[in-house]
Amino acid sequence: MKLLFTLLLVVAGGGFCAAQDVYFSAMKDELARTHKKLQLKDSVRPYFTSYVLTQSSGLRAQAAWGELEMAATAAQNEPLRTAVVNMIVGNAKENSNNFQAERALGMLYAYAPTTVYFPAGNYAGIREGFWRATDEEYRQALEMFSQKEAYKRKKRLKETGRDFAPAKAARFIGPADTAELDKPEEMNRLAREISVLGKKYAYLDVARARVSGQRLNYWYADNHGGAWRLGHTVRSIYLTAQLRNKAGYRQRFETEFNYVDTPFPPQAELLEKADQWFAAINGVYPARKAEPYLGPVLLSPQAAAGFIRSLLVPEISNTTALLSDSDGGGTAGKFKDKLGQRVFAPGFTITDRPLLSSYKGTALLGYFPVDMEGVAAQDITLVKNGKLTDLPFSRSLPAARKAGNGHARMTENKRPRAGITNLFITPEQAFTPDEMKQKLIARCKALDLEYGYRLETMAGPGAMRLTRIYVKDGREEPVYGMAPRNLTTRALRDILAAGTDETTFQKVGLEAHSVTVPSLLVDEMELWAGDEQPDRAPYVAKPQ
Repeated sequence: MKLLFTLLLVVAGGGFCAAQDVYFSAMKDELARTHKKLQLKDSVRPYFTSYVLTQSSGLRAQAAWGELEMAATAAQNEPLRTAVVNMIVGNAKENSNNFQAERALGMLYAYAPTTVYFPAGNYAGIREGFWRATDEEYRQALEMFSQKEAYKRKKRLKETGRDFAPAKAARFIGPADTAELDKPEEMNRLAREISVLGKKYAYLDVARARVSGQRLNYWYADNHGGAWRLGHTVRSIYLTAQLRNKAGYRQRFETEFNYVDTPFPPQAELLEKADQWFAAINGVYPARKAEPYLGPVLLSPQAAAGFIRSLLVPEISNTTALLSDSDGGGTAGKFKDKLGQRVFAPGFTITDRPLLSSYKGTALLGYFPVDMEGVAAQDITLVKNGKLTDLPFSRSLPAARKAGNGHARMTENKRPRAGITNLFITPEQAFTPDEMKQKLIARCKALDLEYGYRLETMAGPGAMRLTRIYVKDGREEPVYGMAPRNLTTRALRDILAAGTDETTFQKVGLEAHSVTVPSLLVDEMELWAGDEQPDRAPYVAKPQ
């Protein structure tokens, strides 16, 4: 296993690990200088400051119909470095954290840390980058502190001391990723050979392939003693296809295959996978216009992942509301007050596992032994038999919560707030794809419906792939122009069955995470037939 749990210490404070790492050395020294010297006259001092350094490099090639549109070159592989600084001023009881500041004219500051880009990877360049970001971040933190104090006076709020709860500092020093990426010429050839497959399919107007390899490394350090380092290499195949169906309705589809900390599979396997996808999109050509529908829907694993990300993830994230003197702030997940209540279908367990580095041979991007506030992460069970048993928490806590669980997530555009890492949707009983289809048919028959639907993707009408399945004989046919409408969290409680086709979907980036989910049969969904009309047909047929 590439990302080994090489070192995890929980301490009350202290020095840094891996002092030989020039990045840690520069970050440590600039943090020390910040907390020794940074204070404006008559202003509060920095209390907690975290530094995140991201370094990414990679190659990318893109081709359409077998010809390169963008060639991978060695020059693309120059590292891009980013310094992200999050600062809290004040003290443990009264501080600037967990508040959405407001500018004049009612405009909200983005609740985001300060980010700067810097080219130099040596000691001096790293310190200069973090110095620039820290200077700007201190100004913003002072403004948030001032406005927060004014807001508390206005609302007569008592200080609870839970906006930044105390926690032991944790350290994890994993290996920085140094894997060699594929050679530019190899990526260019693969992009051409994948995209040329589209020529086999008469109805495709666009067949494009993008092949990329990206090396991602992250360093974290804070002035309370927290520190971690993680690295990944992600190789990706991104496919795009577009066609005008038989009725003249234009549709565009996308899909992505990611390979984390592993080389691409054999080329023959990649070509077969891409070919199957292009063939499936070509098969959308005879699709018929669908009518509005209300009834059972079978979600493929890909559609189920979108379903979970849109309905469940927002409601279990941001578990403490931001204080804000504006209607535009203060958002928090709706499940924050539903502990002990049924929020999912019976027979399901949902876990979030930041300490799991791989699953069934696949490295997981949500592996974070230490979170974005320097706290040791914990695996948690969110749902048991459909009931909400726990939530992810950062160091911003509701009054009733004694401690967080190391689930603070942060990006260049979002300060640390509670979020998911490696999310698993696990049924007590699972059924084969054929059995799931028969369960859909049986439920439609019980409701006196002529047909039901299987959603292949979760997207808008022009990018939605869905299949009508007839009750009488199980016949399948593609339809177009439909998308889910009026979806609420009620649908999470209306899941009837889950499949054996469990699949892991991963998101790349500073807020990287994974969602592992099977196909799901939902008892009732509304599918809306959009009113978009097809374009006129071309005067001359597409060249062959």
